[in-house]
Formats: sequence, structure tokens, C-alpha cells
Amino acid sequence: MSTGTSMRLGRYIVAVLFGAASAAAGAMELVHVIEGRTATVEVSATQPTLLRVEQGRLRAVRAEAAHLRVEPDRTRGEAILTVQPGAPASITVFVTTERIAFPLVLVPGDRPARTIVLREPPAQASTQPSATRPVPGTTQHVREVKRLVLAAAAERPGTDVQVKHVNQPIRLWSELAVLHRRTLIAGSYQVEHWVLTNASLSAVQLDEQELYSRGIAAVAIERHHLAPGESTAAYRVRGPESAP
Repeated sequence: MSTGTSMRLGRYIVAVLFGAASAAAGAMELVHVIEGRTATVEVSATQPTLLRVEQGRLRAVRAEAAHLRVEPDRTRGEAILTVQPGAPASITVFVTTERIAFPLVLVPGDRPARTIVLREPPAQASTQPSATRPVPGTTQHVREVKRLVLAAAAERPGTDVQVKHVNQPIRLWSELAVLHRRTLIAGSYQVEHWVLTNASLSAVQLDEQELYSRGIAAVAIERHHLAPGESTAAYRVRGPESAP
């Protein structure tokens, strides 16, 4: 990997760090949202859903009244959503916060009432890739994760990093071949180094959110657009609280 690639990856991982902190189990779900990009979430078909913004406020939630009842709480900057009888299998609403606007697809189902928390990108991510909102812990935590991701991107990660060669295929999507190449460990942090290959006949667009799962604290992908047959590296970070 070139020095330029390593520098870009280093700046990028700080920007997305903690973008995938797991939502609390049960009645709350954390959904990562991006300006103009559609997000999807499951909601109760019969019970109300509370929609709010993490460290922010809702401005508007627009939906067809025949499909969804929206009860805004303008004091708190939240809204209660209730699926109407006879609503379709998916309901698209348009959400506006104090910072961004995006479509949100609600998929009603047989589940209890829940709270949906929208997590926005860092405020300065579009102009300063290295910026990030305050996160739990210390700046040392951020530096350690960044260092380990850069080590994973290098062929020789350093003597203080333990490397476990895995080379195990993972079945996730039909259009992508996924190889878990190795896992790197330093202290209480782990990075899973994956190789993603476009196995389809069409170009694919990759999104970090597709690689998040329970226990993953951050994700970085080197290349987001892959032509047929092209490959890229991806890195999934487990921190002290999420390492198995």
C-alpha cells in the first residue's frame, strides 16, 4: 500500500470511528443516517415508535397521513410514529433534522414499541475528514484504533501487533466474495482485515454500514466503487468493550 493510501485511510478512520457503536438491546435501535441517502428501519405495525436524533433535534417528518400518523414533540425535537391500519409493507418518509435531510423507509412488522435513534455523520466530515464528534473515552482511544487500522493496512504491521492469519471465506452477499484475511491484535483492540471482491457482472458501490454488526466499533473501506473482478480491503474494528 502506498504512503498516500495509508494517509487517506488514516484520516478516514478517524472520521468514521464509532460510527457503528451497537444499539442497546431490546427497545432501542441506532440507525446511521447520511445526507440524501436512504436508510431503512423496522418498526412495530401496531405500537408507536419514538423517533429522535442523537445529540440533535428533528425538524420535520413528512409522510402520507393514510399510512403513518406523525405526532411531533417540538419541545423535545422528537416525533411519535404510528403505522395506520392497511399501510403498505414499507413506508417512505422524509426526515429533516437540524443538519441533514434524507428518506427513511419504515418496514412495519410484529414487534413491540421501540425507540429509533438517528446518528448523523460528524458535523465537519464533509470539509475536514479528520474531524469527529466527541466520543466516549479519550483521544488516546482514537489514536490507538487509528494506529491499529494503519497497521492492518501495512504488510508489516510492527512487532507490537499480533497477527493471526485466517484466510477464511465469508458468505454475506451473492455479488461480493468476502475473505477474512487476518486479524490484528494490539492490547484490547482488534482489527479484522477483509478483502472484498466484486463477483458480479456489474459495478457495485460499497457502504461501511453494510459491514457493521454487533460488537463492531468502526469500519473503513479503501475503495467504495468496484468494477467486476476488482477487489478492495476493508477493516472492522473491535474495541475494549466489544472484543469477544
